[in-house]
Amino acid sequence: MINELYQLTDKIYQLTQTFSDKNREKDIQKLEYLLLKRRDLIEKLPPKSRNTESMGKKIVEMNKAIESKADLNSASNYGGSPFAKSEKKA
Repeated sequence: MINELYQLTDKIYQLTQTFSDKNREKDIQKLEYLLLKRRDLIEKLPPKSRNTESMGKKIVEMNKAIESKADLNSASNYGGSPFAKSEKKA
């Protein structure tokens, strides 16, 4: 399962490195799909796998790059980014 998560994270990482205005809508749709699929995999991982596997560490590194490269809050039509912190509106 960690291998599948790694592959999916790598796809997301590669996609965020090649975003273009020309394919913006298509890229956003693909990103949303991949993020949802990845979130499902993360929820299925046992806690030990998240912290101890060397691939898990690489996934965390790629995730940081993904977050800094993509404005995920505005990209998602599914209630915002799975990485976004909840904010209370006054």
